Amino acid sequence: MRARFGVSLRALLGSAPWQDVAALLLDVDADQWSDTDENLATLVDLQTFWLEAEYVKWTTDPSEARRASARAKASGAVVAPPLPVIRPVARRPPAAHAAARARYDELNARYRTDPGSTPNDGRQLPARELMARFGLNPTPVRGGP
Repeated sequence: MRARFGVSLRALLGSAPWQDVAALLLDVDADQWSDTDENLATLVDLQTFWLEAEYVKWTTDPSEARRASARAKASGAVVAPPLPVIRPVARRPPAAHAAARARYDELNARYRTDPGSTPNDGRQLPARELMARFGLNPTPVRGGP
């Protein structure tokens, strides 16, 4: 406190309203992002990754998953990375988030081999194309060309 505001914390606690002291204390660490903060953010990222993976397990038919895995292996389209590529979802300062996002994008680009799995730039996919990406037969879809 003394280095940043020129007054000791003890003097502030004795003279200023507690709301002002709390605001100053919160502002002191606003510019700093420690290793502990990054570790906590990484734990949030890992927990989110785990929850998403568990949700997929809970909602996916095992036989369909085995068929899709066999098709992917046969086509050689999917190569799993040696470690999971975990998306940064925790709140970080802008510089730390940009660095985490750059690491994620670099790893994602390195291990993505299926050109059909790239993002679609926000456009809505036609049902036939979506079904084809999932390896489903698009002929039962009615309408369209």
